[in-house]
Amino acid sequence: MPPIFAFSRARRAGTMSLWVLFAIAGIGDAFAQSAPGYLSADEKTRLAQIQPPALVLSQDAEFTRLEDTTIEHQQEVATPEQWAAAHDDADAYDAKFLLPRFDAAADQDLSDTVRPLLTHLLDRMINDASDIARMAKAAHPRPRPYAEDEAITACNTAWLNPRESFPSGHAMNGYTAALVLSNILVGHGRRLRERGIAYGDHRVLCGVHHPSDVAAGRELAITYFEAVQSNAGFQADLACAQEEEKVIGHLAHQLSPGCAARQKVLRDAQKAAAKPRP
Repeated sequence: MPPIFAFSRARRAGTMSLWVLFAIAGIGDAFAQSAPGYLSADEKTRLAQIQPPALVLSQDAEFTRLEDTTIEHQQEVATPEQWAAAHDDADAYDAKFLLPRFDAAADQDLSDTVRPLLTHLLDRMINDASDIARMAKAAHPRPRPYAEDEAITACNTAWLNPRESFPSGHAMNGYTAALVLSNILVGHGRRLRERGIAYGDHRVLCGVHHPSDVAAGRELAITYFEAVQSNAGFQADLACAQEEEKVIGHLAHQLSPGCAARQKVLRDAQKAAAKPRP
């Protein structure tokens, strides 16, 4: 029987939303007020209504039984190292925790202290992705594997609705991260995308998603990434994250004034959030 992990959810505790701190710092209305995400509510609703090809498979009872059997087998043969990796990926949902999971693929430090502009960019993208995935889950309720097959062990069920298996929000986040990182860390695209795929696949090993749920999450990530390209706020934040990479890689001496100002606000926000509360 695979080990059952108790996850820490400290990532959600004792922190102040960065977009609130942006407003306090007064860096400017566009930067502060748009921080929760890039797309409008209507745009996100439209994306959530797109039916990915995996939806048909997810609604087939015989195919679901086959998927559950596949999950059972994966759990039976998984090594302790694979279980540990799946556990760590499961607990890395928000941008500041998700990016370091790509360190090995990027062959460098992607932490928020080193790359605040990149973290801010992905944070906003994940806010969009979470909204889209939540609406898609509500439109297509599906029991999670552990909820329909007692032979399947879930890594953890905290924070999970047992009828929100389709699509996988983690898989959408992981592949969204892989896609945007591939546009910043030139030359690492293949490894980054492979890591994004593995991040989603771990949800299957964890028994909380079917393979078709994960496939749908990746399809949504691709659709979202294509849609956000035309957003001016996204383009501005992407440009700053690309400048940040050039400075870190010694291809540029310093950030442009606008990106430097954004980076300062982000670093100040990190310091404020890290201070112990009285």
